[in-house]
Amino acid sequence: LERSLSALPALEIADGFFLRAAKLRRRVYEKGLGASMQDCYIAQTCIDASVALVSRDSDLVAIASVSD
Repeated sequence: LERSLSALPALEIADGFFLRAAKLRRRVYEKGLGASMQDCYIAQTCIDASVALVSRDSDLVAIASVSD
């Protein structure tokens, strides 16, 4: 498992990441939905890197509904 995972590229966390993730979560809650902070971190990392995130997780579906 470690060898397989180490072969994958790592996504960097850019300056202001935690603030953007918090704002993303706020937009989810303002829409009357919910999302864990961990899912917001995952989603924001992918948004910042312009990487597709494929999931059936209900929190990530909620996040997708408010992300640009």
